[in-house]
Amino acid sequence: MVVFLTFVTLLVSAGIRSMPSIFMLPFEKEFGWNRGSISGVISMGILLYGLTGPFAAALLAKFGIRRGMLVSLAVLAVGLLLTPQMKSLWQFELLWGLVAGLGTGMMANVLGVAVSNQWFVKRRGLVVGLLTASAATGQLLFLPLLAKITVEAGWRTSIYTAVAVIVVVFVLVAIWIRNNPYEVGASPYGTVELVKPETFKGSVFLTPIRTLRAALKNKTFWLLAGTFFSVVFRQMV
Repeated sequence: MVVFLTFVTLLVSAGIRSMPSIFMLPFEKEFGWNRGSISGVISMGILLYGLTGPFAAALLAKFGIRRGMLVSLAVLAVGLLLTPQMKSLWQFELLWGLVAGLGTGMMANVLGVAVSNQWFVKRRGLVVGLLTASAATGQLLFLPLLAKITVEAGWRTSIYTAVAVIVVVFVLVAIWIRNNPYEVGASPYGTVELVKPETFKGSVFLTPIRTLRAALKNKTFWLLAGTFFSVVFRQMV
C-alpha cells in the first residue's frame, strides 16, 4: 500500500510539473505572453525541482515521509487554485516557477528512496526503480488527459481537474501512509526484527551540503549527475 500510494503521488506530481507545457498556446492567446517567457518559467521550475532534492531528503528524515507528502500536496493544490486568478507574468513565475518547483521537488526521486530505505531491507533496488519510473508514467498517462481537457474545455478546467486529483491523493496519503513500519508494529520487508528508526539529528540545511561535498569525490556521482543533467537539459531546451 505504501509503495502503491507513493507511486501514485509521484505520478501525479510529475504530471503537474509538466502541465505548463500544455498551457503555452492558451497563455499566448489569453495573456499575450511570448513562448520564451513561458519556457523561462518552466525552466525555473525544473531548476528548483532539482535543487530541492537534497534538502527534501533531510526534511523527510526529520519530519517524516507522511508529513512531507501532505505538505507538498497541499502546496501544489494551493498553487493550482491560485493559477486561474493570475493576470501578470510575475504571478505565473511565482506560482509555477517557485511554488510548483518547490512542491514537486519535495516529491522527486528522493521520496522513493526514502520510502524504500524505511520500509525495505530486501528488494530496495526494485522499489526504487518502480518509484523512479512513476515520473515517466505520469507524463505518459496524466499529462495527455489534461491536454485533452485543455483542448476541449479550457485550461482552467484542466487546472481544477488536477486539484481534484490532488485532493483525492491527499486523503489517501493521510489515511494510509505511515513514516515507517515501526509505527504499525511491523518490521521492514526482508527482516523480522522490529526496530525503531533513529531520529534525524543533523541540520536540514548543512547535512545535505556536507553529503553533497562528500559525493563530489565519487566517480559514480558524476556519472549519475551527468546523465540526469542531459535529461533535464533536453526538457529545458
